Amino acid sequence: MKVRYRSRLAKLILPKRYTAITLGSRVFTPLASLSAGTLRHERAHVEQWKRHGIARFPLLYFWYHLRHGYERNPFEMEAHRRSRQPARRRPPAAATPVERRPRPNEERGRN
Repeated sequence: MKVRYRSRLAKLILPKRYTAITLGSRVFTPLASLSAGTLRHERAHVEQWKRHGIARFPLLYFWYHLRHGYERNPFEMEAHRRSRQPARRRPPAAATPVERRPRPNEERGRN
């Protein structure tokens, strides 16, 4: 996902109440930065684009938008759920279990 901050495109097409728009794997925003929750929200849209394809996703999105409105659009509901989830943390490298290899002078099966 690539984020374009201070995007002219976003300034031209986004209504004032929205902070970003996702087109494919790119996020466009008129702002200088986005919150972690907003980035998770937009990442959900990037994954939706990948899941449904470049031709199908926009058609489905706008169909649901016309039929249900913004708040009840299933794509937006999924993205809003994801934006409220805590960020995933990677475990530290030392916490990953590593299988110990026997030393050359150790016999197998004996302690």
